[in-house]
Amino acid sequence: MKAMVVSPVGGRVPPSRGVLHSSLGINGTRRDLEAEEVAAYLTKLRSLVPDMPRKRKLSKLEVIQRVIEYICDLQTTLEETNVHHESTVAKTSTRQPLQPLLNATTTVPTTTTAPTTATITGMVAER
Repeated sequence: MKAMVVSPVGGRVPPSRGVLHSSLGINGTRRDLEAEEVAAYLTKLRSLVPDMPRKRKLSKLEVIQRVIEYICDLQTTLEETNVHHESTVAKTSTRQPLQPLLNATTTVPTTTTAPTTATITGMVAER
């Protein structure tokens, strides 16, 4: 299997296009390509993180800081969700029945009906 590099624009590219090699020749060209690649990755990060200002140009440092903050927020939310889920599971597994269990000889009516207006009127008339 050939090694692949993730492209900042969403696909996979062969390593010769994604990773810059010293065989490119002139150092200036290499730096230009590296700068373009870094810019592409920063653009991708900006598109993935919500609440990133779109109208104002952010420095590379600001983008990285906001991405780190967002990842930390996601991690905190995930941990809180897991704690809440674990406590809910623990409560439901240790909960006692609301009523005592009935043994086989006890019968329970299968349907209950609410008294109708005629029944209530008849009960009042009997008094």
